[in-house]
Amino acid sequence: MTSNIASSRQIFFSLCTAFAWAACATTPPVAIQQRISEGDPVEVKTTEGLVLGATEDGIHVFKGIPYAAPVAGLDRWRPPKAPLKRKTTFDARQYGPACEQTVAVMPRWMLSEAGEIATIEMGGMELHAAEEKSSDCLRLNIWTPKLGLAGPVETPTADEAQAPTEPAAATPGQEDAALERPKTEGSDEASTQSTLNETPKTVSGLPVMVMLHGGGLAMASAASKAQAGSVLARKGVLVVGINYRLGPIGFLAGDGLFDKDVLQGNRGMMDTVQALHWIKNNIAQFGGDPNNVTLMGQSGGGTNVWAVLASPSSKGLVKRAIIMSGPINHVSVDDHKKLTQAVLEKWNVPLGDREALAQVSTKDATSTVNATTLTGSDEFGELSRMYLPNTAAVGTEFLPDDVFTAIKKGRLDGIDLMVGNCDDDAKASLAAVPLPDGMAIDLWNGFIGGLIADTKEGETAMAQKYVDAMPDSTELRAKEQLQTDALYRLRSLKAAALHSERANSEKTGRAYAYQFNWKSPAAKGKLGAIHGLDLIFAFGNLNEYPTALDTQSGTVRPSVQQLSDAMGDAWVSFATTGVPTSEALPKWPEYDVKKRHTMVFDEETAVVEDPGGELRQLWE
Repeated sequence: MTSNIASSRQIFFSLCTAFAWAACATTPPVAIQQRISEGDPVEVKTTEGLVLGATEDGIHVFKGIPYAAPVAGLDRWRPPKAPLKRKTTFDARQYGPACEQTVAVMPRWMLSEAGEIATIEMGGMELHAAEEKSSDCLRLNIWTPKLGLAGPVETPTADEAQAPTEPAAATPGQEDAALERPKTEGSDEASTQSTLNETPKTVSGLPVMVMLHGGGLAMASAASKAQAGSVLARKGVLVVGINYRLGPIGFLAGDGLFDKDVLQGNRGMMDTVQALHWIKNNIAQFGGDPNNVTLMGQSGGGTNVWAVLASPSSKGLVKRAIIMSGPINHVSVDDHKKLTQAVLEKWNVPLGDREALAQVSTKDATSTVNATTLTGSDEFGELSRMYLPNTAAVGTEFLPDDVFTAIKKGRLDGIDLMVGNCDDDAKASLAAVPLPDGMAIDLWNGFIGGLIADTKEGETAMAQKYVDAMPDSTELRAKEQLQTDALYRLRSLKAAALHSERANSEKTGRAYAYQFNWKSPAAKGKLGAIHGLDLIFAFGNLNEYPTALDTQSGTVRPSVQQLSDAMGDAWVSFATTGVPTSEALPKWPEYDVKKRHTMVFDEETAVVEDPGGELRQLWE
């Protein structure tokens, strides 16, 4: 058996070029309707000024609130800064722009049925490609069933609702007055003055669930349909979704190559920490408990969560965490810098030249990093052994240790942890490219080779071990499981096990594990329990995915709805108490190295001891 790893990068580089050209040549632009929420207006006073949202079906919704200043020019390559103060009311009734990214949409005619469902319907590739992109992208969205302060107000005029991108000049003593809502012409002052300047009502804060979107740390945004928070908010929590910087703008690391804080690695994770500080300072105004924050992430968003939890900068900002198919992927800053220096040379940017770096376009940044990584030799260390250039840089001030070391050092002590993955996570990579499945799996397993073994020979040997350990499965299925385990499952379980050992000895935090096994009936079963399905079920947004969930008739099957309800209940219970429970689920035991109890979600959900244990042991 051969893995074809040696030439996989060059093959994929050629395919990407061809696919990108075809996409640009044949795919018409897709318009995104930025619907302005039409519910009853509601205002909240934040540290930067008033924000205007809307109440939709009993849920107060605020979209596109800046949690940091815009990141343009040189600021793209620096840590985030505090958001600008505003003297007018910010209109938060529609999503803000996505962070700058390059999304090449593959034409539908090139995709299989499963590929179209996975990339277009579930992945939202066309929608994300059409989203407005901007340097003013560090925004967050909020869904809450109640507010910390009284809320309904009259709609301001268009001029009053504008949000300036630069602070307005103010003379001393004017700033507080400027934060008061302007009066509406001809109205009674007593009835139109913003009630948010009154004494806060006495309310108990809601658990806060902060979601980081997936997309491989390279694409997408918090406007993803899968993570809209209304359904979970109706269960009694406040849901936040955030944007963070992506691709090389978020993750190209060159610590020390420029003066001060320019080109520090982990900027996309620093954005998350900045958002958490904003939440700490403001979320009580929206009805949330700033001391009960659950940080969640799916796929690349999960990678972001792992790094934030391991960073000393997040201390005191997170109480619980949920990671859904989130790879633990981090590379030494020394290897990052080897790649960065090669990229800077291609940009003709001398080391230390801040002005030249500021002039590099985002599009050029992305294409250069991708091409350099794909066609590079072994000169970039760990980054040469996996096509995952957008990831955490370890050995930096922000992230001094990898996740496993950070857990051993107690950096996650006091944090309740839930980890899980989909049984067929790897099928997403097969659906993404129009290649025969056997070729596609070898290609993608070659990309993550550094997570499988230290050498190409070791990668091939591990693939053969999986084939031998799964005699009742096809070779393709064995290689799919290898990818799922190497990228998504086993490293998360290792982290949960390490955390549980500290919890058992120190009583400082619990660990829980799940596996999502429900198989999509779409495309004749080709999707299976594909990457991202657990997110759709847990957030309850089933009607947004009619093909994947077979709800074209507009009716969700009772068993599907029940499973979604049970998962949503468990996620909310975990955020509330640290223990995931639901009346529709069996008791969910903590995860430990002896029993490795795992909640397996399916048509018949059950707790299983160490599912896939025989494969896990191949890595020990």
